[in-house]
Amino acid sequence: MVIISACYSGVFIPRLANPDLLVITAADANHPSFGCEDKAKWTYFGDAFFNIALRKPEPEGRFGVARALVKKRELREHFEPSNPLMAGGRKTCSPLLIARP
Repeated sequence: MVIISACYSGVFIPRLANPDLLVITAADANHPSFGCEDKAKWTYFGDAFFNIALRKPEPEGRFGVARALVKKRELREHFEPSNPLMAGGRKTCSPLLIARP
């Protein structure tokens, strides 16, 4: 698993993601991510994913939870959504992060 918390980090997905490697990015290839201030403990994505979603007792859909939290915060603060992405890893670790119907 590779997690890239940076602006425009979705650009790495086509080159890195495959069935054995899960790639999670804080933004798609066309958008910045937010929360990188000097005194911030977390970026928006870092807070949503590591500090909130991964601490939930139910393992299903953690990435979806984080993505929704980031979008809600960005819209509340009048930012264009960064659109965090997740790709690859189907053979390895993504079942615990993907929401199922």
